[in-house]
Amino acid sequence: MREAMLPPRVQRLRQKLSRKAKEQKRFRFYSLYDKIIDKETLRAAYRQVRANDGAPGVDGVTLVRIDEVIGEERFVEELHNELKAGQYKASPVRREYIPKANGKLRPLGIPVIKDRVVQAAVVQRTSRIALMGSDLGAMRIRRWSRSQQH
Repeated sequence: MREAMLPPRVQRLRQKLSRKAKEQKRFRFYSLYDKIIDKETLRAAYRQVRANDGAPGVDGVTLVRIDEVIGEERFVEELHNELKAGQYKASPVRREYIPKANGKLRPLGIPVIKDRVVQAAVVQRTSRIALMGSDLGAMRIRRWSRSQQH
C-alpha cells in the first residue's frame, strides 16, 4: 500500500520505526504486536486487502459480504478483539491451480480475508524495519518510494 494512502497516525508510526531501525541497526523490536493489532492499522490493512479484491478463501466470505452484511468497522473491531484476546487462529488456505505458459499448473494458496488483513497489518509494521536493517534495504526503500510517486 502506498505510504500516502495510509492514515496519518499509521504513517507516523511507520516513519518512527523506520528511523529507529536505520539509526540503531542492532536494535531488536520485541513488542510490535500492540502496533499490529491497533485498530487503525487493521483498518488500513483491510482497505488494502479490499483494494486488491481477490477471491474468497475456504470460508467463502467475500469482501462484498463483509462490506454489506458485517461492515468494515465491525469486522475490524471483531478482529482486533480476537487478536487482543489471543484467540486468533489462521484458517486453512484454499488451494487452486492456475495454468502456466508451459502448460503446467502452478499451485496458488488463497487465504481467507481475515488472514489477509492480519498479514497486511504485519507487513505494514515490519517491512520498513526489515529493509532499514541494512544499507541495501534503505536503498530499496528510497527506490520503491520514488517509483510509487509516478
